Amino acid sequence: MRNTIRSEHTVTEEELNHIKELDWESYYRESSPADYQGMATCPDCGAIVVARENEGTVSCYSCGRKI
Repeated sequence: MRNTIRSEHTVTEEELNHIKELDWESYYRESSPADYQGMATCPDCGAIVVARENEGTVSCYSCGRKI
């Protein structure tokens, strides 16, 4: 059995559209903790890639794709 809890605060259609249109990838990249800054996941192979401050472009260590 599920207990459904309904919120008393509703979101307007305008707010809902704004949330759907957000660039979530950049949002998570900017709001991540300092330990995770510069980390990304390769879209091809799923490897975790760490970007260094002095590197201009970052390549995946496993498949070589530029991120």
